Amino acid sequence: MGKKRRGLVEHQRLSERPGNADSYERWVREHPGTEDCIESPMANPDGLPEQATRPSTPQLIMGEAVEHLQGRQREVYLSIMRDERSFAETAELLGIGKSTVQTHLDRAISFIKAYCDQAIKKERV
Repeated sequence: MGKKRRGLVEHQRLSERPGNADSYERWVREHPGTEDCIESPMANPDGLPEQATRPSTPQLIMGEAVEHLQGRQREVYLSIMRDERSFAETAELLGIGKSTVQTHLDRAISFIKAYCDQAIKKERV
């Protein structure tokens, strides 16, 4: 018990690896037998075409609930949830106290929850 238990990773040093656009091709040339391997288009999602997906019903209901928020509740909710600001940043931005930010956020979340519950009940009928 004399030793302290250490985490799996104490320190991680990252280093830049030189490379350029033809690094993959150079690797294939240096590794015989891999010339016939074709890279799956799924390996690089940036190369895939954009898919126009329709939001799910819960996402639509949640969006409607956020649209119905009023005043400071809306401002605080969007600042924290969408813009990923801290309570302190939001308080400074809106010129209110951190405890007021907490109150507005709690009320906004309560409203959204109630709105979503009510919408789901209507949908089931």
